[in-house]
Amino acid sequence: MDSSYTEVPQQPSDSDKWTAQLKKKGAISMWAKNIAKRRRDFGQEYVAIKFKKVVLAVRVASPCTCLKKCFEAVGEENIR
Repeated sequence: MDSSYTEVPQQPSDSDKWTAQLKKKGAISMWAKNIAKRRRDFGQEYVAIKFKKVVLAVRVASPCTCLKKCFEAVGEENIR
């Protein structure tokens, strides 16, 4: 390394100053609205954002006795 060489910091121009700054990205997955949406999609218990009420998880009812036999067609292991 040469002892006569010293690095002089340069003053950034206005265009360099603005391009170097980056905005911090928010944690979108941690927003209450998105948490409620994800839990609702999976059928889990969640807090409704608009009314602040707890919505219970989805439960599977007893098998139906209709003529289509839809519960048997889908199968119990696929429903749970």
